[in-house]
Amino acid sequence: MEQVVSLKNMEISKDNWVEVKDKLAHELIVALTQKNEDSTKLFFHELVSCLIKHTLEIHYFLDFVASIKEQKSAIEELVDILWMFGSIVDKDGDDMKFLGEIVNQLESEKLVPLTMLLERLPDLLVIHSGIFVKSVKQYRTNLARVNTEYFLNQLKYNLFHEESEGYSKLLVELNLFNDTGNYTLVIEHIQSLIGYFNLDPNRVLDVILDFFEYGMNQNGYYEIISNFPCINVSHILGFKYQSYHKKGKTVPKRLYHVTALLISKEFLTVEEIIAHFEPDFDDLYRDFKANEEKIISICNTTRGFDDENRIQHEKVRYKKEQEFYANGQIFGLIEALISIGCWDMANKLLDMYKCVNPVAYQPISKAICHKIHKMIEPLYRYISPCPEKELEGNTETEGLGTYDHVVLELFPIIYQLGIYLYTDILLISKLCRVFRYMIDNDSKDISEIENILGDIILPSLSMINSNPSVGMEIWNVIKKFPYQRRYRIYSMWKNNKKYTILNGVKIVTSKEIGKIQRRTVDDNAKEMGQLVAKLTHSCPSIIFQNLLEQIEVYLNQIPRVVECFKYITALSFDVLSYTLVTHLAKSAEEKPQVSDDGHTVSKWLISLSKFCGSLYKKYSHKMDTVPILVYISKQISNEEIWQLLILREILNSMTNSNIHEEEYNDERVIMLSAFSELKSRGLELVSAGPDISRNFSRSKDILMKRLIQSDILIELYITISQRRATYIYTSLGSDFVKIVGEIHDQIQETLLQYGKYINNHIFVHPKQGFHYLNKNGKIPTIDMLINTYKIEPVSAFHLLRNNLGDIYNDLPLSTSINDSNLSIINEVETIMPEHIKQFLSPLFFTVFWSFDLKDICFPEDIYGKQIGLLKDSKKSSLKDEYQMHEGTYKSKVDNLKEMAQKWFQGNEDGIAVAFLESCILPRCLFSASDALFCSYFVELLCNMPHVGFSLFTFLDHIFRVDLRVILYTCTESETRRFSRLMRHMLTLLKSWKEKSLFQTEVLPYLQDELSFEQFLQKCAKYERGLQKAFVQYLKCGTYMKIRNSLLVLTEIRTVYPSYRKIVSDIKYDINALLEDPREDIKVLALSYVTVLTKLKESGSLSRDFEKDINGGVVPERKRKSKDSRKKSKDSDKKDSDKDGKKESKNRRSRSRSRRDDKSRKPSPMDEEKDRSRRKNGDRSSKREPSKKESENNDNEKSSSKRESERDEHERTSKRESSKRESEKDDIDRPSKRESSKRGPERDESDRPSRRDSSKRESERDDNERSSKRESSKRESERDSNERSSKRESERDSKERSSKREPERDEQERTSKRESSKRESEK
Repeated sequence: MEQVVSLKNMEISKDNWVEVKDKLAHELIVALTQKNEDSTKLFFHELVSCLIKHTLEIHYFLDFVASIKEQKSAIEELVDILWMFGSIVDKDGDDMKFLGEIVNQLESEKLVPLTMLLERLPDLLVIHSGIFVKSVKQYRTNLARVNTEYFLNQLKYNLFHEESEGYSKLLVELNLFNDTGNYTLVIEHIQSLIGYFNLDPNRVLDVILDFFEYGMNQNGYYEIISNFPCINVSHILGFKYQSYHKKGKTVPKRLYHVTALLISKEFLTVEEIIAHFEPDFDDLYRDFKANEEKIISICNTTRGFDDENRIQHEKVRYKKEQEFYANGQIFGLIEALISIGCWDMANKLLDMYKCVNPVAYQPISKAICHKIHKMIEPLYRYISPCPEKELEGNTETEGLGTYDHVVLELFPIIYQLGIYLYTDILLISKLCRVFRYMIDNDSKDISEIENILGDIILPSLSMINSNPSVGMEIWNVIKKFPYQRRYRIYSMWKNNKKYTILNGVKIVTSKEIGKIQRRTVDDNAKEMGQLVAKLTHSCPSIIFQNLLEQIEVYLNQIPRVVECFKYITALSFDVLSYTLVTHLAKSAEEKPQVSDDGHTVSKWLISLSKFCGSLYKKYSHKMDTVPILVYISKQISNEEIWQLLILREILNSMTNSNIHEEEYNDERVIMLSAFSELKSRGLELVSAGPDISRNFSRSKDILMKRLIQSDILIELYITISQRRATYIYTSLGSDFVKIVGEIHDQIQETLLQYGKYINNHIFVHPKQGFHYLNKNGKIPTIDMLINTYKIEPVSAFHLLRNNLGDIYNDLPLSTSINDSNLSIINEVETIMPEHIKQFLSPLFFTVFWSFDLKDICFPEDIYGKQIGLLKDSKKSSLKDEYQMHEGTYKSKVDNLKEMAQKWFQGNEDGIAVAFLESCILPRCLFSASDALFCSYFVELLCNMPHVGFSLFTFLDHIFRVDLRVILYTCTESETRRFSRLMRHMLTLLKSWKEKSLFQTEVLPYLQDELSFEQFLQKCAKYERGLQKAFVQYLKCGTYMKIRNSLLVLTEIRTVYPSYRKIVSDIKYDINALLEDPREDIKVLALSYVTVLTKLKESGSLSRDFEKDINGGVVPERKRKSKDSRKKSKDSDKKDSDKDGKKESKNRRSRSRSRRDDKSRKPSPMDEEKDRSRRKNGDRSSKREPSKKESENNDNEKSSSKRESERDEHERTSKRESSKRESEKDDIDRPSKRESSKRGPERDESDRPSRRDSSKRESERDDNERSSKRESSKRESERDSNERSSKRESERDSKERSSKREPERDEQERTSKRESSKRESEK
């Protein structure tokens, strides 16, 4: 509560008084205009207080009051403050005398009316002022005299003097007056009869009032009654009302009518007559509250009604309500005043008795409705769909002349009627049509119409029992408003709690829907759905709120609920969208959006998301999707990222755009990014059936129109892009790095899904597509998206890449970008960082970001494959597209080759870093198709000689220098996309490993000058670099590093590793992860171990790692002496012990015994143990063994395999060393057969290589080696025969032992049963 102006700190003097007075007066008038009563009271209180404290001189006060004396309300407030001070100050003190002096001067200078002072001021203050009496004694004497005369003196009249003949003649005169209407003569005769027959004037007046009640000539009776005192008229009428009340009779309407007429002619005042009415105000209020409580209790105790019981309940409630109002005489008078057109007096009484809700009395509501009918009749006559009879009454005087008078005269009456407008359904329809006509003609009173709709008309609809036609009339008005105003109207409707009867209807409706839900099963879903739809005609928000709360808990109810909505009206659909948005917003504030584990979305949000998808898909033509999309956009801006789930469900259900490119191979991704025909074939393959996109054409078009009309199309894309760019940085303090990555992937997935819908459907639309949007200024440029809206270049170009030619007129569509395209290149130059401009030209930057995958990739083999699979009738369109794609591809590639010389500048390393930082990484991590684009673009650069781009410098950064940083900063989906680029690069290098192909087709185009052996050396170094990076991350223990490394290894498994040594080294470190406590890491590791095992067994791995990494030079292998052999044996034993530490104690002991006793024949006890172990292993496999057990089994198998291979290697080396005569040992690369017998190579990097000193020595040594090879070959064949015979003997012993296994098993089971039986007996 703010004060107008404070006088405490204000210095008032003669010099500044005029300025202060004007300021005070101005501020006071402003407060009065704003009806700020509290501020004005505080001001006058401080003003009078300053007077009493003598801080303000009295002449200043009088001067100020004189300046505001025209403001009546201000003078009244001043007098009230004077009354307050007169009541609290000392009665005989100086302050009272000073206040009396102030009052005297106010009256003497005519600043305050005398009557106001006498009416409002206390008696003592009036006495001290001396304006009425001079002394207290005189005042008390006069007061006693007046009270005695008023209360004690009685008028006596002798009724025996009356003669009955006088009344007979009076009746005759009054009857003649009804016929002739000559009231002057009748008045003279009545006066003569009163005097001649000594008639009581009051009884004569009573007879006249009775005739007036039944008479027709009303104007004449007014003249007759005017000759009697008005106070007597009120007393006689009051006596009549009290007589009816005492006898328990109903007051006739004609008496109310007479009373109303006399009030309208000012023979009576309302205050005079209502003093005689029964029951009084206090009794009425008490009975009204008791009736309200009874209605609420009935609504709370009921469980809902069917149609018949509901109608019966309404009748009982209506009867009790009308009985209460029929017993109140004041309500009959109000109805009579309204019916005769005395609305001002009736409105005054309605305000006085508003606490008992008089409009609930049906005669009053009917009278108000009839008055509104007459008022709108002249206006409605022009817009009525059919002519109707004129209403009774004077429509010319009561009707509204123009629509401007509707707000001034009609709206206050409608507000007074309230929700009881429901008693006249025809009037609701008329008002809706009038409002619709006003809106169509751009009326200035639209806000008032909104208030009427939200406060009166829609709550009145809740009181009507299921009338969809009325709802449609209301919807024809509401649909004229934008959704923001519509939702404001629905909010007013939903939160209206002024009427008890309306609250009772909401309670009953809520219980009815609960009863229907409990009765709904699959067999009666249709019937129950119709009942639900019937309830929504009256109270849709209550019904939808209950259904949404049920859907949050029970996901399986979604199909039933969605199906029942096909019976509801358009108004109910709009209320449903409002209820859905408000419920989502309320739930997001009150409920957690993430489950307790912090990893998954809450159940309620998942349920509502699926409901939104199903709802907007089925009823896309009836529901507006813009409000919920705006809500999602605002939520995303407020960092409520989980709400994106709703957007994804809506897009999936309405556009069928739920295609994740990461799940498909390169061929599918290329098909999905190609032209229309091949893309359609790709969609068929992805959906495992025919292309069903045409089934979603209707919902796609509807969503497109809504997005375009609401201007949220680009806004939503920008909002998601901004959140994608900033989410990682705003979540840096989060402890759940995995969750942050998953949320970022969901944002990216939603952005791709929405962008795909925009580019593939909206922008290509013939009428409302990109050309239409760009023409109307709804498409921003690249510069605006990046610099104004602060989104990343990858998101900006993803949106506009296919339509850059329409934005920039100097960008030819047929060719490509060149130096003449200045506008886009100038914009691109402004968004390029300065350190990038040193190495990459704006022309290259523009080319890279403006081209698409289909521009630089012509899938000739895919076209041929798909053409071969189609029937002859369907081949023509695909062949035409094939030729068109081939032509565009060649022209664009040729154009690129022409301008390629202007792309790069600076050193090769700087070019590679700038290219990777500003082009490859942002686009590669965006989507799978963009990752493929980067791969093909790099390959395209390799086919352009002398452009300044070094492929191997670029690959050095990917495979060796920057790999660790890239892996650590990627989410799961980004890691998979980057893996696609790595796989393509490794595949490219692998395809060049044929010497003839490399020298003829590859080498001429490479920027780097290197031989084939150097190329193989680089490839080997890349694999070694990858191995070091992966091994380092696999051992670090950090979740993100381990997971991303495993993901990359799994994705590039077809091309890496290609050397047997690298497989062994990686597998050793992967096995350590099989015991990781994190389940997802353990699953990935186990999966990749399986991949490595299959890869090792396939025989496709190369053993030339040492040769390739040394540039084609085979390293020498030293002949080991006895001491070195012993040391190697000891080191091998230490390695095996080190491996065994990871196993359990029992398995380590079994491994040692098996290594020591390798040559001896197994004993029966050992066979029994092995058989039981295998048996237990079989059983554990049947019961799906745990991951720890499978790890141990794999470790045991791998260790035993390494041990056998090591033993065989030792034996082979012994045989060879005994036959060697020379210490020179230049070992050629063994064949596959020899290498399989000798086992895996040891650490070949520790053995130095040596070359022959001369050509002659090499020839001599070749002869010696050939003889030695022949002898070793014969020796190895003999050893292989011995091993085969040994294996056969072991196989025979195992078969014999397996025959005895059933008997031993049976004995074991028998002994177990007996032992368990003994234990149970104990």
